[in-house]
This record gives sequence, structure tokens and C-alpha cells, in this order.
Amino acid sequence: RISGGTALLRVNKTTAASRIRAQLPYIDEVRVGIGLPDTVKIEVVELETTFAVAADDGSFWLINSGGRLIERITGKDAGDYLKIEGVRIESGETGDQAKAVEEPEAPAPEKEENEEEEETEEEEAEERPPEASAAERLDAALQIVRQLAEEDDIRSITSVDVSSIYDLQIWYGTRFQVKLGGTSELSYKLEYMVAALAQLDSYQSGVLDLTFQEAKKATFIPWSS
Repeated sequence: RISGGTALLRVNKTTAASRIRAQLPYIDEVRVGIGLPDTVKIEVVELETTFAVAADDGSFWLINSGGRLIERITGKDAGDYLKIEGVRIESGETGDQAKAVEEPEAPAPEKEENEEEEETEEEEAEERPPEASAAERLDAALQIVRQLAEEDDIRSITSVDVSSIYDLQIWYGTRFQVKLGGTSELSYKLEYMVAALAQLDSYQSGVLDLTFQEAKKATFIPWSS
């Protein structure tokens, strides 16, 4: 709050903007300027898009593309928003930065007595890349929604699944499943996705594979009728 009689040159614009954002969570940007001799100018930009993500206490939070907590909501209300799947966050206070929660590790399956099977399992484990942290998965999700929001291609998306950082997926309801693979060249894949889906007819639905297994070429596999 800037009180009457405050010397304008002593107004901390950064602090004033931070307090406005804390009290008005649906404000995305705040710019505070000073116009001498007696004017304070405040410009605000309202949030246009928010996303739902599950919290560790069973509730859901709306967050913006920067990962800021906007509003606590119910699971039922979360169905009205694009959901970020495959990661949970700590429940905090409005205005806090979202913090991803590490899931407890599942108990390892009991090994078979057959030595050949044990050797095969060990070889496969060595070939698999290490699992990404919850924070890395959340960062990947935010990168996806941030870029798609900028390209105005996010309203039809129902979920972004980051359960595996090596198997990122985007769902357009039941119409499209988009497989992105890992985070390598993620921005390029998203641009490719937008362009490829725009070329499909309205009656088409299926899986768009952008894992680029062969020569950076996408494949589209229609749903089985």
C-alpha cells in the first residue's frame, strides 16, 4: 500500500508490484511507475490461462505457466481445466512458486531364481536412462504449456502427461494422443505438432508420433474403428 504523503522517490516499485501480485493472484504482470510530481502509475496484465495440478494433500491447484500457485480447487473443478498429469506439488499459499513432490519409490519386485532371467533384467536396467526428478518433470510440463499458450493452441488440450520424462504425452480429449518422446528438441516438436494437427481434417483422430525415431519424421496412426 502506498500511503498519501509518501515521497514518490522513496517508493519501492518492486515491493509495490510484489504486494499487488500477492493480493491479486489472477494478475500476471504488474508495472509500477512514478510520474512526478504526484502520480503513481500502475499497469496490470491479467492471467489468460491457468492449469490444474494435483497437490500432496489431495486437493488441486491452479497454476500459471510460470508455476505460480493461483487458487486451490476441488478435483471436480479441476476437470474444467487442462490437467498436468504425472507429477504432484506441495500444497502452499496463493502466490507461492509450485514445488514438485517426489513420489515414494515402489518396492522392487522379487527376483526369479533363474540366473539367465536375472542377467537379462540387469542388462535392461543398465540400458534404461535414470528416472527424472519430480522437479524436472514439472519443468517439462511448464515448458510445454508455456509454448502452446503462446501459440494459442492450448484450448483443445485436456492433459499434459509427464509421468515419464522420456515419454511425454499430450491429449486432445479422446481425439488426439501426441507422443513427444523425451525433452530433446521439445520446442521444435511442439511447433511440428501444431503444424501437423492443423493439416488434419475435422473427422480425423488418432495418435501423432513425434518421437522422431526416423529422420525427424512424424507419423499419424488413426484410431481403429
